[in-house]
Amino acid sequence: AFNDRAGRQLLVALHEATMAKSFEEIIFDEYQNIVPEKAKLIYRTICVMNRLGVRVRAGIISRIHGVSFEDFQEKFFSPLENIVATSRYHSTFDFSYEARHPSIAEMVFCSSLTKEDERFDIYVKLISAMDIGFSADRTAFRELIKYRNLSDLFNDLSKIDKIYATAYKVCGEDDFLYQQMAIFSMKSSRRD
Repeated sequence: AFNDRAGRQLLVALHEATMAKSFEEIIFDEYQNIVPEKAKLIYRTICVMNRLGVRVRAGIISRIHGVSFEDFQEKFFSPLENIVATSRYHSTFDFSYEARHPSIAEMVFCSSLTKEDERFDIYVKLISAMDIGFSADRTAFRELIKYRNLSDLFNDLSKIDKIYATAYKVCGEDDFLYQQMAIFSMKSSRRD
């Protein structure tokens, strides 16, 4: 399509603009250059959930990072304005945040959280910050605790077990949590 429309000049321009970097490298460089550091951490938190197709309520950002919506608007909107979209949940009148696309969120997640311990820490923080009384948080909570998602991220089964223990503290006796724990128990016994 590029060749048909603009010939080789467009391909050369694209090559020069990207300096032959891969798309993943460009996204990671963009992430690395976010200042201040707190804005970078907020963006990373948003990406952790957005890669699962879930918007992040402002209440979660506030609990994890100590940033109100007003602080976000005043201090962090400018460094994140081209990479984070802000919208309102109609049912709760709460604000929510999302990255440009779940694929970009996945790239940021994979490149910025390369160690299991880092992933574990952010998962525990996110799960602990959930208020599952909100349907948006309940949806996010369920995506975060799905065994299928956890098994892709953690080889250390004790980390998955601790994530489920944290989830239990948030939701108590919950059928979905029990189902995921049962799947974990069945699948992990086969891995031994």
